[in-house]
Amino acid sequence: MKYQDAAWLSTDGIPRKDHVSMNHPLVSQLRFTRSEFLRAVKGVADDDARQRILPMNCISWNIGHLAWHTITSAADPWLDTLTSARLQKHVISNGRQIAPTCGNLLQRVIYHYWYHIGENLAIRQQLGHTHLPQFVGAIDSKAPYRPEKS
Repeated sequence: MKYQDAAWLSTDGIPRKDHVSMNHPLVSQLRFTRSEFLRAVKGVADDDARQRILPMNCISWNIGHLAWHTITSAADPWLDTLTSARLQKHVISNGRQIAPTCGNLLQRVIYHYWYHIGENLAIRQQLGHTHLPQFVGAIDSKAPYRPEKS
């Protein structure tokens, strides 16, 4: 499988500096998580991606489930507009306010990615793949902690 990098990534897969400093810190964490998702499936052959090891889904299903690339790229301009105030607002669904805030849902997406990163790496281990990522990547340089802008 070959995945193209999104506009927010440099050619080496690192989130571009102009995106890291301009957006909300939670958006930077989402983008870092997406890059880790790509790292977890890098080099997976199509046949391996389609193999299902029960009770887990196959890697290709996980990629589709996370609506990878087209939809995530389309969301990037909207993500760049998020502010702390917007993330604290409740979501409107079917014309009604629901309990989660935008920030809660963004966190849910980030954690959901991490769930599938672990699942994909477990599948790859079962398939006998070697030299897999062993730990979270270079978060200190790619998505370091930074406080929200006041």
